Amino acid sequence: MVRRKAMALIMSSLELITERLNEAEARMDLVLSTVDIGVWEWNVCTNTLTWDTNMYKMFGVLSTGTAVDYSFFEKCLVPP
Repeated sequence: MVRRKAMALIMSSLELITERLNEAEARMDLVLSTVDIGVWEWNVCTNTLTWDTNMYKMFGVLSTGTAVDYSFFEKCLVPP
């Protein structure tokens, strides 16, 4: 009985945390699209970048099928 109550409490806590995280993500998306900036992550080990939708739009790159690594990003910043 105690175990079930504990599991129910954990599950309700996880649902609340997930809901709050989704709300924060929605707010962040709104801010990013409003100010027209993008977010990216660089995996140094694989030398790959993960771009959000705004990054692709900012650099005029199709978001499907375009491999983005750091050298590609550098070329976008500094033309040859």
